[in-house]
Amino acid sequence: MQGDTKELSSFRAYDVDECLSQVLESTSTERKTIVFLDGYVATNEQAGRAFESCSAWCRNNRDQRRLVIVTSMPDIGKNYRIDEHREIPNTTELQDNSVQLREQSVFDLFSWTFEDYQRAIENDEFFRAVEDKLPPYRANPKIAESEAMQRTKRLEEKFFVAGGSARVMFDVDATAATGYVQHAIAAVKDLRACSKVLAGRASCGVLNRLLTIYYRGLYEEPQYKNWLVSDFATRALAI
Repeated sequence: MQGDTKELSSFRAYDVDECLSQVLESTSTERKTIVFLDGYVATNEQAGRAFESCSAWCRNNRDQRRLVIVTSMPDIGKNYRIDEHREIPNTTELQDNSVQLREQSVFDLFSWTFEDYQRAIENDEFFRAVEDKLPPYRANPKIAESEAMQRTKRLEEKFFVAGGSARVMFDVDATAATGYVQHAIAAVKDLRACSKVLAGRASCGVLNRLLTIYYRGLYEEPQYKNWLVSDFATRALAI
């Protein structure tokens, strides 16, 4: 993102060294720029090289550049220590005492609940944008249902498979969503592997697809809860 312009670049994994460098070098040195590196997995060699390239790019102009790493890994590893990174001074009169930003910070993005999805599809513009990713409405000839109820029923059917994964819910259709989750389920050789997923100790990117994380509350212990992504996954694994 440069200023108000969002730019998207995609290329094959084995072209990451050459192509990513070209993309980063094309960004402005005078305007504020944010680069999002999506799909990062620590065990992936190409992802590691991409991370190093993006980190170097960010360090070369800290005033104008920011880097956001998006990952589904449940654990960022023991080598990361937030207290080793310098705090960013507050340059405005408005201060948020609850969050102290550092040169590197970790932010948790929680999985979507069914209620989150319901609120989202109440927006007509948003619903039209994702409608083709939901199963078709199965009309009941004996009951005339409202538009809102039709949307909810289509959502319920997709939620059974996609569960808390907003990416699976809104990026792919119902058939592809089923295949996506089935592929992750096939990677579970035994329930011990699955228990590692739920405990946040899985290192396999495929297994991480089965994981959701929900916020339980500030005074709850633990504050976060890991569970399988959907009822479809739970039944397939007979848990």
